[in-house]
Amino acid sequence: MNGHGDTLGGAVIGSRELIELIKWPGLCCFTGAALAPNNAWMIMRGMKTLDMRMKKHCENGLALAEFLTSQSEIEEVRYPALKNHPHYELCQSQMNGLGGGIVSFRLKEDIHGLTRDQVSRKFVNSLKLTTIATSLGEEHTLVQMNGENLIRIAVGLESAKDIIADFRQALDAVHG
Repeated sequence: MNGHGDTLGGAVIGSRELIELIKWPGLCCFTGAALAPNNAWMIMRGMKTLDMRMKKHCENGLALAEFLTSQSEIEEVRYPALKNHPHYELCQSQMNGLGGGIVSFRLKEDIHGLTRDQVSRKFVNSLKLTTIATSLGEEHTLVQMNGENLIRIAVGLESAKDIIADFRQALDAVHG
């Protein structure tokens, strides 16, 4: 929520019954009874720009998803603001048509004789602007790959042209 990837905090939201189950002993024994003051300040600092940042994450997410959809090396792209996504209508009604800042995709099997795992690793390791990391909501673009070769991007606030150029050069590297 703070947009800088430099603090950790959370909230539990649910029914009164769920909250009671979580509150004791979990809350004070395992998670801490209160947020540290500095963490609270950093989260509040970032909340001031949350609306602006989310719009940019979504704008860049859609631009990247559309680019990836047009590439012959890509088998599937998962992004709810794409018209071919199975939850597109839900995205329109619940997310105001903004698909969020997470784009996932899977490269095709057997590109230049490489397995999907080999080509996915080569692609991810060829990214230059994008950082390999397992985080969300930071100002810069992050990428991770799971064990099923699904590549997940937490799209950052950089220029969409720069993000797309990075993904284009990584796709080119897969061929080279």
